Amino acid sequence: PYAEAGANGLFASCIVNGSEISGVVQSTAMAINVMYMPSLAGFKELPKLGVKRISMGDLFFDKMSC
Repeated sequence: PYAEAGANGLFASCIVNGSEISGVVQSTAMAINVMYMPSLAGFKELPKLGVKRISMGDLFFDKMSC
C-alpha cells in the first residue's frame, strides 16, 4: 500500500540483527532505511544487506550540550 501511495522508502526502526534486516529488504522493492542503535549491524555490513539509508535519529542532539 505504501508504494502504491507513492512512497519510495520504508523506515524499519528498531531492527538491528543482520538476518532480520535482510529479510525486510528481501520482502519489498522499496529502499529500506534503518535507525542507528548501539547494537545495529556494522555500517560496512548494512549496504551489503541492502540498506539504502541510516538515520541517526536524535543521537547527535542527545550528545550535544547547550
